[in-house]
Amino acid sequence: MSAGLYGQTKTGGTSGIRIGGSNPYKTMEVNFSTTTGTLEINTGDVAMTEVEIFDENDNLVGTASVSDSNFKANINGLTEGAYTVYALTEDNDVQVGMIYKP
Repeated sequence: MSAGLYGQTKTGGTSGIRIGGSNPYKTMEVNFSTTTGTLEINTGDVAMTEVEIFDENDNLVGTASVSDSNFKANINGLTEGAYTVYALTEDNDVQVGMIYKP
């Protein structure tokens, strides 16, 4: 079983979503596999430079340096709960996603 959530970040321009043309929002895909305990993050065509994971109490519980648009980590050691995932990209955007680890 896999659970996923999509986070968005705004990169300048006007507020809202444009129909047609370029979209100022970038999407990060965050998935957690309950069978393998693997967290997977994909930021599309922009590479990440760092990933940080915070628990429900805003405690930093994991961090990693990254130089790719795909990231995988085993998070079986984390307790049950909701986690916020931040990915800093090479163009200095911060993309945010959330997972729930049962």
